[in-house]
Amino acid sequence: MIRRPPPSNNGNRNAATFLALLALMAAGLGLVFLTAMVLPQMAGILAVGVGFFFFGALHYMIWGWWMPSAPPDDDEENDAA
Repeated sequence: MIRRPPPSNNGNRNAATFLALLALMAAGLGLVFLTAMVLPQMAGILAVGVGFFFFGALHYMIWGWWMPSAPPDDDEENDAA
């Protein structure tokens, strides 16, 4: 009989990864705000970056969610019928 390994505790590992990612994002945001205090142009650069992010998210929603997942029929099959 084949023995399967016991299920690992991925919940704790996932929570630690999420917490580390959240801390890294908070540190990055803090550095961006410190840079914005020194360089006023940073607000414009940040606005452009956020615009690119939302443009990418919009395309992901349109092409990933709204478009049908089934491929279109081939023309050759329609012509033969």
